[in-house]
Formats: sequence, structure tokens, C-alpha cells
Amino acid sequence: PKLNIFMDERLNTIVNLTKKYLNKENTKILDIGCGSGEINYHLALNGYQGKGIDISNGMVNLAKEKLKDIKNWNFQVSSLMDYNDTEKYDLVIASGLIEYFEDEDFVLDKLKYFIKDGGLIIINVTNIVSLPLPASSPLLPGVVSTSSTVPTRRDLERNPCSMLRVLQVVRSRLHLDCTAW
Repeated sequence: PKLNIFMDERLNTIVNLTKKYLNKENTKILDIGCGSGEINYHLALNGYQGKGIDISNGMVNLAKEKLKDIKNWNFQVSSLMDYNDTEKYDLVIASGLIEYFEDEDFVLDKLKYFIKDGGLIIINVTNIVSLPLPASSPLLPGVVSTSSTVPTRRDLERNPCSMLRVLQVVRSRLHLDCTAW
């Protein structure tokens, strides 16, 4: 079934980034906040394997049902705060997750803990509470948005859910190269 335009864009971007940067052979993915498993389902159709966690039992049940005929994907009810796994992953996905936490350092430390050396993290902050960036923003070249509002740098720095704020935190806290899409 077709998702809304926003969800389709987010899904396609995550799947395309995964295909671009990761070979599906022996690649393990952790999706934190997996929801109903839509991203996992499309990654599975492309040959990827992994695990999804979500705090909602209902969402995990939907994900399990959606992928019941697909092996190599497991789901678990857990919050990020309580999730303890010694396994390391090639890719950690946190789509629509970080904006729900006041302590982004905690979230980023947890995400970094779960990735293998040389692994990737996809953080998506396109939630209803996030401030959109205008097309061709001088603050973040390459960010595409359909928004007609032009937030100031101060607006973006003060909003903990903004992409600029997340990128600043990722760069300084994790010492990782990052880009926005």
C-alpha cells in the first residue's frame, strides 16, 4: 500500500542510502524505533537482514506480521534506554526517533555503541515537531524542502528537533562526517 508522500520519501531515501553504501551480503541492520516495520520490509525485499526494536508492543506485532514470511528479520519490544545488545551492526537506523529525547547525547552514544567500526548511522529528523528548512538553504546546502518558511539560524539552533541542531551534535559528539538530505 502507498504511504503518504512524506513517508514514501523517507522510506525511499533510507532504502536508497542503504543500497548505495552497504553490500547486502552479511550486512546486519538495527532499526531503533522500527514502528510497523515498513522500512524493514523494504530492506528485506532488497536482501538485507536485521533487527527492529520499538517501545510499542502493537507496532512490533504489526512488524512481525508484515515480515512473517521473510526470514532474517527479528523484532523486539524495547525502549532505546533499556535495550542492551552486545551485537554490533553495519547500519543503525534511527528514523523519527531522536526528537523524542531531551538528552541527544544519550541517544547518540547508544547509536554509536551499536555500530561496527566503519559502520553507518542513518538519523532521520523529519517529524511534525521539526522545523523545516527552505529549499537551497545557505545553512545546509543540499537540503531539499518544500517549506516556504525561512527559519533563522537562531531558530534552528534553539529547536532541539531541527536538522541543524542534530548535525551539530553528531559532528561534535560522535566526531563523524555527516550529511543532510
